[in-house]
Amino acid sequence: MFDKIMRGRNYLYVLLVVGIFVVTLGDELWPTWYIDITLFIAQILILRWFVTQQVHKRMMAESHAQTGRNVPELESEEIKSTGTLKFLPTDAFSTSPQFVETREFVIQNIRSVFNKSLLLDAGAALGYIFIPLVLSGNNTESDNYWGVVFIGIFILFSIVLRFLFLRNQFRPSDSTFKTVELGRAPIIVAWQGVTTLLRELAVVLERGLQLVIAAWLGIMFLFSAMSAKEWGLAAGLLAAGALHFYLFRLSRPKNDNNIKLLVLRTFGLNENAMFVFGRLLAFWQHVGNFFTIVDSSYLNHNYRPLSRRSLGVMVLLGVLTFSLMSVLQSQFGFQAGTVLLYIFGFGIPLLAMLAFEYYMINRNFVQSREIARARFESVEKHPRQQFGILYRGVPTMCHDNTWQATVAEMVNIADVVLMDLRGFSEKKKGCEYEIDYLMDNIAIEQVVFIISTKDDLSFIHRTFLERWEYLRKHSPNLDEPGKERDHFIQLYISDAQDEADVQGVFDYALGTAWMAGRIQGSPATV
Repeated sequence: MFDKIMRGRNYLYVLLVVGIFVVTLGDELWPTWYIDITLFIAQILILRWFVTQQVHKRMMAESHAQTGRNVPELESEEIKSTGTLKFLPTDAFSTSPQFVETREFVIQNIRSVFNKSLLLDAGAALGYIFIPLVLSGNNTESDNYWGVVFIGIFILFSIVLRFLFLRNQFRPSDSTFKTVELGRAPIIVAWQGVTTLLRELAVVLERGLQLVIAAWLGIMFLFSAMSAKEWGLAAGLLAAGALHFYLFRLSRPKNDNNIKLLVLRTFGLNENAMFVFGRLLAFWQHVGNFFTIVDSSYLNHNYRPLSRRSLGVMVLLGVLTFSLMSVLQSQFGFQAGTVLLYIFGFGIPLLAMLAFEYYMINRNFVQSREIARARFESVEKHPRQQFGILYRGVPTMCHDNTWQATVAEMVNIADVVLMDLRGFSEKKKGCEYEIDYLMDNIAIEQVVFIISTKDDLSFIHRTFLERWEYLRKHSPNLDEPGKERDHFIQLYISDAQDEADVQGVFDYALGTAWMAGRIQGSPATV
């Protein structure tokens, strides 16, 4: 019965009834802090429900901007393949020395970018502390000054958090990929829970939330200082903000060796989502952009309660909500614990976030192949995140008649393709189209396939050989007469999904890019 209640739209109705019940009673029965937490959780759950419902609805519908599938590559003539297809099974313990050397070279470069960003952020934090102090004539008695100082302290806190938890994030063996181990002593479980939460918060801050919160607080204290006619403090805050923006721009590398990764997989398998989306792609964003098609497993992973995205939304929604409640009480005379305060204080930020998510979903859905191409070209021009030093992830939402054309554009732009075939079987043949398309449109040596010993390997081998027998005449895998050769399919065997597998898949994907000549300056030699 409980499962049915929490499924579908009933999920929202239960939240609304509970929320109305708690607000109506007010603090006559419940303490104010309990009401605040309850409504805050309701905000998060309603937002999550809204996003998943909107995305699923559009995924099942067709785009009116495109007629048909628009994949002319499938219309090319097929001819019999002359090369020989062979299988090259690999795992975490068979990585070549050249691949390891390439990985160490890349990690050395991205570590220097990370350290530089910490130093420049420290300069910005000191700017918020000292520049307003000087320009305000040492006016330390002002509450607004200490509010500005808080921005600097917040940035210093972010730096310490990122240094403690992320300085070794370029190694999959780092605790970034460890989880809470239930069944141990309660104090150990509690400590693991706290460190996991702080680590995820550090990641969210690194990915731009630090800059957004600093800007939000800066605008609040700027208006407060101007209303109090503290012009020196306002000028100091503006100067510190300008310095922060300048240092942030300096922290972004100008010469990018962007290695673009396309991730394809058997749709709808939630058990593989954490390994691919949580561990591997978070690791890859230090190296280059990743591209993938959004499906239900991606949504479930990205919108799970303690995901990095959910934590970012929680922090942002919390800042908006409690800042607004403070303004409503101080500037408009709302009384604490009243129904009107809860309606406006929690309702306005929630409606704003719902409107923003609705706009972003409409904007992000690919309506046609031309839109997909333009979007990916824009990513090539601006590969890094707008408010961070990491490369942008490009999870793409597609309509039912645009996903194949979008995959075609992704293949055109990718340096390496990673295809997760775990779960691929006679009953789940959703990857057959992608396998066929890859063989026709990209050198098979640029693809790394992930499989498991639990899979039907004979079926996988048979599928590859059947697709290889005839190739489109434009396929890069066709050999010229007299120059026939062996073509090797890399089959990475992943059963444990542990740190060793993260490192192994990363090494093979990066090594594949190196073999294709996409990593400049690597000391590794063939």
